Formats: sequence, structure tokens, C-alpha cells
Amino acid sequence: MQKQTILIVFTFITIINAQQFVKMNQQPPVADRGDSRSVNWIDFDGDDDLDLFITNGPRAGQNNFLYENENGTFIKITNNSITQDSKASDGSSWGDYDNDGDPDLFVGNWWGQNNLLYNNNGDKSFILTNEKPSLEPSHSETGSWGDFNKDGFLDLYVANSDGTRKNFLYLNNGDGRFTKILNGEFVNDAFTSRSVDWIDYNNDGSLDLFIANEGPAKNNLYKNNGDTTFTKITDLAIVTGTSNSFSSSWADYDNDGDFDVFISNNSNQNNELFRNNSEGIFEKLALAPVTTDKGYSVSSAWGDVDNDGDLDLFVSNAFSGNTRTNNFFYLNNGDGTFTKDNGILTQNNGWTYGAEFGDFNNDGYLDLATANCFAATEDNSIYINTGGAYNWLIVDLEGTVSNKSAIGSVLKVKANISGNDILQSRRVAGQSSYCSQNLQMHFGLGNATVIDSLFVYWASGEITILTNVTPNQRLKISETFPQGYLKSNFKADILIGENELKVKFTDLSISDSNNPITNWEWDFNNDGIIDSHEQNPEYTFTSSSAEFFTIKLNVENGISSSIKIRENYIQHSGVTSINDLNLPAGFILNQNYPNPFNPSTIISFSIPVLGNFNALNTKLKVYDILGNNLQTIVNKKLSPGEYEVKFNGTNFNSGVYLYALEVGGLIQTKKMLLIK
Repeated sequence: MQKQTILIVFTFITIINAQQFVKMNQQPPVADRGDSRSVNWIDFDGDDDLDLFITNGPRAGQNNFLYENENGTFIKITNNSITQDSKASDGSSWGDYDNDGDPDLFVGNWWGQNNLLYNNNGDKSFILTNEKPSLEPSHSETGSWGDFNKDGFLDLYVANSDGTRKNFLYLNNGDGRFTKILNGEFVNDAFTSRSVDWIDYNNDGSLDLFIANEGPAKNNLYKNNGDTTFTKITDLAIVTGTSNSFSSSWADYDNDGDFDVFISNNSNQNNELFRNNSEGIFEKLALAPVTTDKGYSVSSAWGDVDNDGDLDLFVSNAFSGNTRTNNFFYLNNGDGTFTKDNGILTQNNGWTYGAEFGDFNNDGYLDLATANCFAATEDNSIYINTGGAYNWLIVDLEGTVSNKSAIGSVLKVKANISGNDILQSRRVAGQSSYCSQNLQMHFGLGNATVIDSLFVYWASGEITILTNVTPNQRLKISETFPQGYLKSNFKADILIGENELKVKFTDLSISDSNNPITNWEWDFNNDGIIDSHEQNPEYTFTSSSAEFFTIKLNVENGISSSIKIRENYIQHSGVTSINDLNLPAGFILNQNYPNPFNPSTIISFSIPVLGNFNALNTKLKVYDILGNNLQTIVNKKLSPGEYEVKFNGTNFNSGVYLYALEVGGLIQTKKMLLIK
């Protein structure tokens, strides 16, 4: 008898939800057409509502879309660097990689184009960086931020589906710069990878890597060993199949405290749902209709659309030849089963790639945005959730010891819903499924009038516990510093230069606010002598030849001290005039020597007298074969004479590079070959 009553209730809920969404039809996000791929709900301007970013990926290139949310009304932003790149963009991931309080943006591009890393200036503008993630010609599908070494800074993993098909991992150095990791199976396996998720599948506190690959290759799981290395796992059910997988979407759909995974498969194959048994062992479920519907699935999104306390599932379909297709939507019945809903969310009849839930109008009910692209003739879609009577909670996390975006953190909420104590779990992710992201966490609470307890398991390992939390609010939780916490860190405004190289250093150290830093000790040449006690000093480096300088900063707060050492951090390139008396008659850029080289080579050049003996603006730059500026070796006024400079290619890949000399409007360019 009890079982029959439950079934009647679930049927009633399904009928309600068939009418719960209305399609937006007048605002800019649904009036723009493109070859759209990624959907990111992100508060890029810090005004406490969700803005919307959508990428576009035709081969000829197309600008991406950015829509600023103003009290539920979207304004299209066009005069911004992130909307003017005109690339073939696929996935994008937002995360505050420099921990300055605003989210930065990575965009993955295809067709051999460079990926893009934008730094958020905090005033709604962005600057395209020349850091490693922006220097890779690639065929990138998606990228995801995650702090795999738990140092408080976001690292970046990029999934590639063509070219060498090797994926990329960039280690965040903590000073706004990155080091590309070259060793390990996780960056040397070569498959057609479509998406990546950082996920702690075994609950050991470290982020592991799951990669969705096209068949017949199997999906990949790399277990984080906790020492910056990974072990490839091959015997779990989630990596033994050979389906044509596009993405994975991780969520605790059964409210048992661990993260299960839904895998979207393309090519008219069944999708897959794996239940995590809390020990990192997965059971493949035969669960109609979720695992029996065949389609051309690409992405998926979990969200409690009816606020009843369990996660529902949306699945996008695309890339089905020249055939239009519909999406799937399944309502969670709360007993481990799902009911298929054929309402408005499934009636797009085209191609949908990225899809993500987000409460853009702050009413406590999740709306849905989808990126559509059938023959570039489809508008993108937003479905507005008209809501109901159930309660909810929305949470934004801000890390301190953890990365500022709190990516990798897990939030658990316990409340009594309809007489049952329910523990729900959410995670903050740098990417979810294929080309989808929302850093904000939403909980449906049903008829619960109070949240008994709220647990934040921060990426750093710290834990925050709140009790007796009131529902129906947007809550911002900041990580509390452990008592006496102190961590030294710094950056420099320039790393490479010549002659009298003046460098501005910025202290990035963090400490418990009750015990602020009181003393800074800088050693600029690793000789054991303190060169400065200023917090943000300037220092001039001089050297008659190419030389690297190791920088050391020790900070103290009256209780403890912390030291940060950056080895070979400042590079003095040793530009010297080798002939000031016999002035050259011509403007000459010589061939570098040796050539080919590994890792260093000498570039010499002559600056003639042009009209008078005044020093001339001189620039010597290194470019990749596509003309992207990789490094400026010389940028200053030089008097007429003959010069030589040593170029160090340690941080460059093997290949052909261009170097160009510009003096007083004259330009010469030559090629050089780096072989490693």
C-alpha cells in the first residue's frame, strides 16, 4: 500500500514539471545565432548574479558571446577582448587562477589555432595573456581548472581530439605563470579526447582525472597519488567500455554521500550511468529509460529542477549527420529510478552541445541554458523555471587557503524533507560534462523549514560546519584561515631582460588576519644576505653575461615564518655592445649561432647611424611560425653599434621559430630551429 502511494506522488510531480519551464524568446542570448558550443553561468563582474558566456566554433572563426545579467535582463557585451577573438572555439572554463578575487577565462580552440587564456582585470575587462596555455596550437575540445597538488592555485588540464591528440596539463606556479607538464601517461596517452573532469572519485581528498574518449578507445581514469604523480586505473567499470563517449557528469543522484557518474555516448549508442558504492568502486546500472534511450548524446547536466531534494538529469544530443535530434530529460523519483519527461526541454529539434542549469533570476529555481548549432541556423536557448512552493538554498564559496574559486571543494547539506533526513552533496567544478560550467551550488529542500547542518569540505582539506541554516537564501561562505596560518609567495613584473634590469616584486603572501605579516626579508641573488625589508620592493639586476638569479622571500608574523624560493627566476640575457668604436654602416640581423640549437643560441645584430648618433628604439622578439609573439628579448633604446644576445629556449617546444629585429622603423626577420 505504501509503495502505491509513493508512485502516485511521483506521477503527480512529473505532470507538474511538464509545465514548469517556459522558453525565453526576446532577450539577446536567444536571438544570437552561431556555431555554439560551451555554456558557462559565471558572475564575471562580481555583482552577485549569474552572467552567461557562450563559445562559438566554426572553422572560419566567430566571436564568442558574453551577456551581462542586470536583474534578470541580459545585455550583450561586444566591446570586450573575450568577445573579439574570432577563433574556432569549443570548451571554456572559468577560474580565479591568480587568486585576486575575480574569475579568469580559458578558451579551447580547434583547427590548430592557439588556445586563449584571459586574465580578468576586475573592472569587466580582460587581457589576453602570453602564458603557456595561450601558446599552444591545438585541437582542443574542453579544459578544466583544478588544484591537483593542493597548493592553493588552480592548474589547468586540456582535452584534445586531433593533432597529436595528447592532452595538456599546466601547473600553476603561483605567480600568474604556468609550467607545462611533459611526463606521465596523463599527458602522453593519445586518444580522441572530448572532455575532462577533475573528480575525487575515491574520497581521499585529492582530485583525480577522468577523460571521456571516442571509441573504440576506452575512457581514462588517472588516480592522484598525492605527490603530483598519477596512476592510470584500468580495472574499474567506468574505464572498461568502448563506447563513443563525449563527456562525463558527476553527481550524487542517490544522496548516499559520494559522486556517481553519467556518461554521454554518441553515434546512436546507449548512455551509461554508474553508481559509486562509496569506496571508489562503480556499478554499471541497467536503468530505463536513462540507460536505454539511444541518441547522439554530447553533454548532460544534473540539477534539482523541482526542488524536491534529488537531482534530475538533462541530456543534450547533437552531431548526428545532417539529422536534427531532440534532447532528453529525466525526473528523479527519489527511489533510485527516473521518469522521462517529454516536455519543452526536449523539443528543441536541432543540435545541442553545452547545457547547464543556473538560477539567473535569483528565484531559487534552476533555469537551463543550451548552446545550439545545427548548421549555424539555430538560436541558443534559455528555459525559465516558473518555480513552485518548495524551499531551496544557493551557496557561493570563496577560498582563502584553497583557491579563491573554491574549485575542488564539496558542500553537503542535511535537512528533513517529508519526514526523512536527507544528506545532499554538491561539488565546485572547473568543468562539468562537455562544455558546461556553473561554480554556484543549488539545493532543493522540499518542505524542509530549516537546514540542520551544512558541511563545507574545502579543497585545502579544511572543514566548515554551519547549523540551523535558514532556507530560501543565497549564502556566501568564505574559508576561515587556520589559527596562525602563514604562506610566503611573490611574483615579478618581468622575468627576462638585459643591461640594468629593473624588476618590481609583488608580495603575494597570505596569513591569518589575527596574525598579520610584520616582516619581509628578500634575498635577490641567493647569497644569504637580506637585500630588502620592503613588502613590494624594486631591484636592479646587472650582469656582463647571461645569468639566472634565484629569489628568496622569508615572511614572519610574530608566531612563525614561511619561506618561498623561486630558483633561476630572473633571467639576465646579457646583451652587451661588442663594438662601439667602429660603427656599422648597415642595419643587419645575423643568423643565430648555433642553428639548430638546444637550448640556447646567440643572436647578433648591427644598428647603424640613422641621421644622428642618438640611441634608437630597438625591439628583438621571438615568434611562433603563425606569427604569435612568444617572447620579447630586447625592448629599449640602443646606441649605434654591434650587439649580441643569448636566447634561452628551455621553456619552448622543438620547432621552427622566427626572430625579428625592429630599429627605427626598419625590420628584419630570420628563422631558427630548436631541436630537443
